[in-house]
Amino acid sequence: MSLGHLLSCFLLFAATVLLLIATLTAPIWHTVGFLTVRNAGVKSVFGTFGYCLSGGPNDGCSNTALGYDIASISGAVSDYTYINNHLDDVTKALILHPIACGLSTITFLTTLISHRTSFLISSFFSISTFIVTFVVMIIDFVLFGMIKYEIRHNTTGTADYSTGVWLVLSSTIVLFFSTFILIFEFFLGRRKKATEREMRSKSEMYITPVTSIGTGSVYDENRNGMGYDHGSIISERGITEPEPAVISDNGRWYNIRKQRVV
Repeated sequence: MSLGHLLSCFLLFAATVLLLIATLTAPIWHTVGFLTVRNAGVKSVFGTFGYCLSGGPNDGCSNTALGYDIASISGAVSDYTYINNHLDDVTKALILHPIACGLSTITFLTTLISHRTSFLISSFFSISTFIVTFVVMIIDFVLFGMIKYEIRHNTTGTADYSTGVWLVLSSTIVLFFSTFILIFEFFLGRRKKATEREMRSKSEMYITPVTSIGTGSVYDENRNGMGYDHGSIISERGITEPEPAVISDNGRWYNIRKQRVV
């Protein structure tokens, strides 16, 4: 594996772990969420599939579900009536967190074996994962940013972004760099293959037939300037052994390995 390949594998693994933690926020992981609201000793943590409350009469977590009424819950905690029916639908988009985590896992696995297959597949998955994660990051900042703004400007409570938001932001940055490295490795691999094909085609070229030169020998001038006889290979009919192309230099014939034909 090249250094770029190893680095991209490490970055993708890190992004997968970060997205996994962001997926397992409240109510699964009680203390980890995207937004934390505090008011009158009551703390609420909002996560991917629900929320958790502590410090009040209704301590506990909600059931794990796709989408929840985040406006009503945050309003009840902060004693502020904030009605926005659209936010309930927006919370359903938080399902993109596990989807992004799954894509990151697939990208990591395909990248592990990309040196045996091609960086094209892993590059495609990496670009897709980055786009989905970027969209998830925008949703997180917009959704929980709206609640944060309303709580801070209309109540005596406090609202702050929590660990989950920064995990998604970090994973987005990490995926950006891993995608860049994978695309670079893809084009570098194509260039290497093109060079190998070119060298292979040159090595398969035959020496140009030369007639009426007479019998001679091949000498290797690469050994400290000393001639080294490889035996006679030229006859009256021409050259009998296929060699790379011959070039002329002051009336002498050379092959591509700088061997003089006399």
